[in-house]
Amino acid sequence: LLAGIRVGQELSEEDLSALTEGEDNILVLEYCCNMFDKDILSNNTAEHSQPEALTNFICKLLDIEDGTSIYMPFSGYCSEIVELKKMDVSCDIEGEELSQFAWAISILRLEANCVYFNNSKISANIRNLDSYKNLVAVDKLFNYVLFTPPFAFKSLDGYDEFDAVRMAIENKLIDGGKLCCILPSSFLYSSSKSVIRLKEYLINNKYLRSIISLPQIFAPITQINTIVLLAEKCEGENIALVDGSSFVTEGLKENGGGRLKAESLYETIAQFDEKYVWVGNYDELKDDHNLSPARYLINKI
Repeated sequence: LLAGIRVGQELSEEDLSALTEGEDNILVLEYCCNMFDKDILSNNTAEHSQPEALTNFICKLLDIEDGTSIYMPFSGYCSEIVELKKMDVSCDIEGEELSQFAWAISILRLEANCVYFNNSKISANIRNLDSYKNLVAVDKLFNYVLFTPPFAFKSLDGYDEFDAVRMAIENKLIDGGKLCCILPSSFLYSSSKSVIRLKEYLINNKYLRSIISLPQIFAPITQINTIVLLAEKCEGENIALVDGSSFVTEGLKENGGGRLKAESLYETIAQFDEKYVWVGNYDELKDDHNLSPARYLINKI
């Protein structure tokens, strides 16, 4: 059935029921989403499921309020929506996914978890569209933007994942709205034009709230190290830089990589553990804008 989706084959009502009804079938579908198909990965690294522990960490970190709206560009397999359903959050979600295969899997997954557009506590409308094209438009504003952009992928108009963050804040967030996304760690130190443009935008407007470096948890899909970036569309004073690179359980594998110690990392941040968390203001940032958490923690000692 999943192979049929990939080649564009339409599913009958009987096929859809077989995939989305019953607890055992939901477990099978979730297993498929959490286990990478190596053939898919070799062809398109944008088609992947986000590690469950990371999804849980992000949703807990954002502490999304009931009755709010969320925009999810590059929605992938909609892992965050499934997690918010488990957390019993009431919200309206809109988003896009360009990959037809990933979009089809996400729709089946939402059906299996009883998430329906305009007919459940979480209202989710995920479309098979190009998020880059929608990010340019200022047509609707949201309380939250939540996404993992495809790594090292440029749109036909030349936009990359760093441009996507800036456009999401400018064009999709209400004043005071919050953004959380996963970015490659090159954001911390790269001198590319799009990275510099995003850093200057976040720092000059004082939107940046936190950067959390992550351990290697996306293998084998990519060896790119990643960070969690938190921003808020209002002027702030303090920034938290967190070195979470060691919060991994190597013996337990998730999606082929180490499993994030999500609960331990969350508690470390909540307690402002100075061994891993640097908190400062914008005036304390280095002029070169290298935002590596480890660098600031070393200098503090």
